[in-house]
Formats: sequence, structure tokens, C-alpha cells
Amino acid sequence: MPHACHLLYMLTRRQDVQLYKVQKLLDLINKVGPEPGLIGLLTLYKVYCPHLVPMRLDHKHKVFFKSHDALWRSTIEEIVKMHQSSEDTATQERTLATQCRRERAVVKRGAKRQKLFIPESHSAADEIAEEKDTETAVFSMFDGGVPYPQIDSFAEFLDKLDRIEYPSQIAAAFKDKRLQLLLSCHPDPVVLARLGFWLQHFFTFDFKSADVDHERKEQLLQLLLEFSQHFQIPVVQEFLESYLPSWDGLNFVTAIFSLIPYVQPSSFQELRNILDPLQKLFFTSDVYFKAMFITSLTKLASNWVLAHRGPVVTASEQEHHTSVNADSVVGVSRVVTDVQTGKTAAVDPRGTGSRNSGRVESEERIQTILLHLMNYLDNVIVVGMRMEEDHYLLQTTTLDLLELISTMLQKFGIPLLSLPLQVIHRLMLSDCPATLARLCKVINSYRAAYNTSKTCRNVLNKPILSSVSTDAGQDCFPRHFNGLLLDVLGMLWQGRMFQGRRQTYESIFQLKPSPRLEGVLNDRALTIYTGPAFVGFAYKFLKETQKDDKKKIHPFQIEEWKDNYLLFLEKENFPEFKDLVFANTKSHKKL
Repeated sequence: MPHACHLLYMLTRRQDVQLYKVQKLLDLINKVGPEPGLIGLLTLYKVYCPHLVPMRLDHKHKVFFKSHDALWRSTIEEIVKMHQSSEDTATQERTLATQCRRERAVVKRGAKRQKLFIPESHSAADEIAEEKDTETAVFSMFDGGVPYPQIDSFAEFLDKLDRIEYPSQIAAAFKDKRLQLLLSCHPDPVVLARLGFWLQHFFTFDFKSADVDHERKEQLLQLLLEFSQHFQIPVVQEFLESYLPSWDGLNFVTAIFSLIPYVQPSSFQELRNILDPLQKLFFTSDVYFKAMFITSLTKLASNWVLAHRGPVVTASEQEHHTSVNADSVVGVSRVVTDVQTGKTAAVDPRGTGSRNSGRVESEERIQTILLHLMNYLDNVIVVGMRMEEDHYLLQTTTLDLLELISTMLQKFGIPLLSLPLQVIHRLMLSDCPATLARLCKVINSYRAAYNTSKTCRNVLNKPILSSVSTDAGQDCFPRHFNGLLLDVLGMLWQGRMFQGRRQTYESIFQLKPSPRLEGVLNDRALTIYTGPAFVGFAYKFLKETQKDDKKKIHPFQIEEWKDNYLLFLEKENFPEFKDLVFANTKSHKKL
């Protein structure tokens, strides 16, 4: 048996390693014990195909085969040389490169390699070298592929891209951009699984350990963040689910919020495992933590939209309402979500059936998660604004989220999922003109998206709006949006806040002001020329347009010159107010 194992050891190539051979060797080890010959042959198999050998091998015993018969050994080597390829030049270059790498490895101390946080990329053949001739034989056996450590230049990397063998320490990909490129070109599931196991082991056992210092933990989180931007790794979600419940909200705060956009939950309930501990910190932390929380979830929604985007309806189709090709609205007409029942129904206008069922189910799942996420943020953000007294930083981050939601249809082909009325009503009462200007832009984006959806619905003769409320079906979007549009125009432009309205369109101003506010708060208290956000602009406009000898000026004097005041606001870099008025009032549409 030792001679047979030695013979197989010297003749085996990578293509010779098969699963049934490994199983046979494992059976022999169970019967006769860990004989050096069997261990040596199994070690060679693990060098070529590490995923086929589940057994952990002890490399302390380096000499597997004793050279008692030198004549027999030399004869076998001559036979091997006779059957080698005639590419002498390539063989010599490979031998020289191997010797250079071996010399560099000798200079580098072994203890230093063990202390490296991220291992270096090297071949497993380095770890079983026992004698000079055996080591050379091991390196020369890679005829089918080229070990990654033998690649010395990027040109050689491109030339041998399809034949490169992954290194034994796959965790080296965190620092090696070239190895990441190799993973992108040839995403081997086994290699990615090995990388996932390495990460899982570190984050499960070592990350919370006191032996690993803070700097190294932060370094690995940054490397994981860079790696997650190109590869989907389930370890990110598992790490966040296990670490966030015990997180203090201070350590690694930037890295944690940067990792959240790259999670891939299969349901909103899985996402709640991450949101629940963050929500507790949200209500107990400062305004900067709240802003980072909103920004992180906005990026998460943006990544989902980009990953599952559908065909986009062009602007000309939106403007002229011409005949819309059914192919251009496939991404729009996917989901009719009933939040009250928690069910989703797929709408397939092309009748493709089971051929696209998998893709449709994936889109339905993502859109359902997005819908629940938007409704969740609608409640959480309002509470955060009340706690922080409508801080401008929260207003800015919230408007970024609203802009993403309102432009999903035009830019990404995602249907109208949600109308966060609580957040929008809160922002309507802001004293910042920039906030109100961006809010007007968001409302115009919603209006354009709604008109596009109506056009697509008329062509396809199918409802394509997603539900936006828990108390009604898909028809609640027009009712809520029309009520919102009337509120904004009545408050900013028409000066009709507390006047009666048809019951069809609900209004936040359907209430009587407090008696102590009578005579102070009237219908024109929050217009674009009398509101607190516009006092400075109104004063500047009146100083520029009124005569110098006029003793008394008041914002109510702008009532007769509102159109000129809109042009003045546009000159002050706030064209959103003019766009809102011109797009939604009949008198200005004729101009």
C-alpha cells in the first residue's frame, strides 16, 4: 500500500481527482487508520480540490513517503518527464517563477504570516512541501490550471483568466482587487461559500471577542462594505441581525449604517429583525443618528429599485399621452397590493404565463417589502420630527426619501407604491423655504407619475396602482393625492386653508382654529407671501417694486401681484413654486 500510494501521488493530476476516489481513501483510513501514505495522497487531493475533502488534515507530519529505493524513485521520475508536454520554455519560466516565490517565502518569517489579519493569497501546495523534489513535483502537476499565486502581472492575469485556480486562502480577496475581479468573471459557488464560511466564523466567534482590537474590527467592516458593493453575501444580514440587538449605537456607526443598504431580506418580517433594534436607538439618540437611519434606509430602497428595475416609460409618452407600447409598461403593471389582506396579485398584460412567473414573483416580493417599508417610515419619521422640533437635517433626509418614492415610476418603472401623507403634512408646515420648494417638486413628480399610470391603465385596461392605505383599496391614491394637492394649493397660493370642501377629498384643514387664534390665524396665514418661510422674500420683493416714499408696506400688498412674485421667487432660485402653480391651476395652463 505505501508504494501504491507513492506511485499515485506522483502520477495524479488535477483532472484525476474524483469524489469516489476520496470516499475510497476515507474508507481505507477508517479501516487501517491514518497511515502516512493514505494521508499524503489525501493531502494532495485536498490541494487540487479542497471542497471534495471534508477531513481536516494535520500538516505537522511532512514526510509521507520514505525514499528507501532510490532507483525506483528515479525511474518513476523519468517516466513522468517522458510524458510531460514539450513546452520547455513555459516549463522553465514556471520553474523560475516558482523558485522566486519560494525564496520570497523563505525570507518572510512564518510567524509573521500567522499574525496577518487578512491572509495573503498563496497556494495550498506551499503547506505540504516536504522535500525539494516532491515540492517541485507538486507545482509541476498544475497542468490543467494555473495557481493564482503564480500570476505575476495583469497581462498574464487576462491571458490565463479561464485557467486560474483560486488560492487556498480565499479570504485574501478582501484586499486583492484582482482576485475580486476573478470572482466577478467566474463566480464559483463553492468559492463564495468558502468565503461566506470564513466571514461567518469571524463575525460569530471573533468579532465580539476582546482579543481583537477595535481598529481591526473596523478595518474588516470597511473591507466587508467594499466587498458587498460587488457581491451579495448573506453574512451581512446575519451579522446585522445578531449584532444590532447588543449594539450601543456609537461603535462602528458609520460602517453599520453603510452595510444596511446591502441586505437582501426575503420578506419585511426579516427586515424587521434589523429595524426593531435600530428603532429603539432611533428614539433614544440624537438628530444625527436619526438622519443616518433615514438615509441608510433610503439607500436600501434605492438599491432594491435599481436591482429590480423595469422598463421605463419615456417622457414623450407621458406628455402627449400617445399610444403606449405594452412592452414599455411591463415593469409598471406588476402589483396590485391589498395591504388590508396582506396579499399580492400579479398582473400580466402580455400573457406570458409561467415563463416569467419567477421574475414576476421576485418583483412582487420586492415591491411588497418596499410598500411596508414606506408605511413604516411614514410613522417613524413623524415621531422623530416631533422629538427634534422639525430639525432641518431631518427635513432634508426625509425629502430625499420622498423624491425617491415620487420618481420610481418615471426613472425605474416601479409602480406608485406609497403616498406618505403624515410626513408630507408635517413638512407643509415647515418654516424653511427650501423645504417647501422641494416639497412642491415632489408633489409635481407624484402628479406626473399618476398621469403616466392613468395613461398606461387606459391602454392596458387594467389597474396598475398599488394600494397606499390600510383602510381602502387601490382607488384611495387618487382621493388622497387630490386632497393633498388641494391642501397645498389652498395653503400656498389660493389662501383657502379653513374653507369647506367636498367630503370626497379629505383635508388636514377641516377643523376650526382655536378661539385664541381668531383674528391671528386666517386663511392666508401660510401663503407664499405671508407665511413665516417667505417673510424675507416678501420684504425684499416689496422693497424692489414699491416706491421709496411709501411709508408702510405689508405682505398682503403682494396679493394683486402674485404672478410677478412667482417670477421673483424663480429669480431667487426657487422655480418649484411657479411650476406647481402653472401645472395645477387652469388659469395658468392657458398661458
